[in-house]
Amino acid sequence: MPSRQHKDRGAKLLAKAKLPAALEAYRAAVAADPRDLSARRKVAEVLARMELIQEAVAEYQALAGRYASDGRLLEAIAVGKVILQLEPQHTETQRALAQFAARRAQEEEWQARMPMAMVGLIDEERLRAVPESPPTMQVTVRGAPHADELPELPRELMVELLQRLELRSAAPGETIVAEGEPGASMFILAQGSVKVLRGAAEVDRIGEGGLFGEIALLADVPRVASVVADDDCVFLEVPRALLSELSARHASLPAVLQRYFKERLLANLLRSNDIFRVFTREELQRLMERFTVRTVERGDELVKQAEVGPGLFVILRGRCVAYDVPTGHEYPELGEGALFGEISLLELSPATATVRAETRCVLLFLDRRSFAEEILRNPPAARKLEAIARERLERSAKLPASLI
Repeated sequence: MPSRQHKDRGAKLLAKAKLPAALEAYRAAVAADPRDLSARRKVAEVLARMELIQEAVAEYQALAGRYASDGRLLEAIAVGKVILQLEPQHTETQRALAQFAARRAQEEEWQARMPMAMVGLIDEERLRAVPESPPTMQVTVRGAPHADELPELPRELMVELLQRLELRSAAPGETIVAEGEPGASMFILAQGSVKVLRGAAEVDRIGEGGLFGEIALLADVPRVASVVADDDCVFLEVPRALLSELSARHASLPAVLQRYFKERLLANLLRSNDIFRVFTREELQRLMERFTVRTVERGDELVKQAEVGPGLFVILRGRCVAYDVPTGHEYPELGEGALFGEISLLELSPATATVRAETRCVLLFLDRRSFAEEILRNPPAARKLEAIARERLERSAKLPASLI
């Protein structure tokens, strides 16, 4: 019988609390496929539920060793933390956990990753030329970031961070974070998979090693989606309190987090607006340096009608509305991924509408000079922006006479 069938049988037995029979089924799954680490993990889990602690610890130790030998150090660290929950004074695991963390930190030192590759913006296997601009490369944007894309930190800081991460678990269907709640933590998925939901719609899936919740944590804004366990999950939680404590003792951490935050925002920008996909890696790097992050409150006016616009805005979190001040007419709401302020920049003229934040917003902002030097000098990007500007100007011209 294939390993999958044994595991399915084990899951049904486990749901009925028939622990010895479930253990037998999961052990049969391991026998059918010794490489199936998820089956090995279930053997250890059932042993722990049967309060056979020493046997469970032995199984978890073997599993941690397999993860470590496969280079899956975050999973090994997560398993080590499970062992310490079962047996807090397990000195062998305490030593191993420190070694895993140190090895992870050493790998961070050895890897000379480019900043764009670090945040998963560029898929090297899919780079291809854009026809209308031969020197420009097409960028393939990935979804959720991976644990391998965590920011590089000094070794001693990385060791302490990984050792102090909080271990949590979730059953299938359990909500890990809820849309609209404050973002007080980010998460690293060590085992299992999760669904990302906006309302009832599934917008993404994240597998082992994936990161989620980092933008809401670092920007201190509400969650824009819910994350629900798709199966049995084990994940590491990075709470804001821990980052604040480490930042107070390690002067380098705030700057590293700010850069990582900015890179993640840029990743979201590329994912939400294809204007920026026509840039080369070098151009994207310059853009990243010149964009600034702004957090504004509901009711703040970002662009004022009849005044020269300050620059280009891109909405990453929240909603804004543009409206004609004399008439009070509001245009369609601007949501995540939308940009505004381009008409004043392209036409070298005062803004044609006022733009107000409808919620607390996180935006990327590019000042007028940077816009001219980085956007207008890229013909494909400039053409896309000009098309957006023409559409908005035409829409303004079609306002009913009663509103003018």
